[in-house]
Amino acid sequence: MLLPDTKEYSSKYWNTFNDDIFKKIQFLTEYGNLSTTIQQSLLKAKFLALSILDYDFANAIQKYKIKVDVI
Repeated sequence: MLLPDTKEYSSKYWNTFNDDIFKKIQFLTEYGNLSTTIQQSLLKAKFLALSILDYDFANAIQKYKIKVDVI
């Protein structure tokens, strides 16, 4: 028997980020200078059905962080 929260935690049922969500993450990361907590709250408000796991969200943000070359 499956537990009731299986859909929430099973990778088979995870919502993947679509292009629109990635564009919003990119914009908020590059131009908003917002914390991950605020970005996640804004995205959850915009995309109500989206379930965002913290580490997936952190990985998405890392794609768009401006990297400074260290000499």
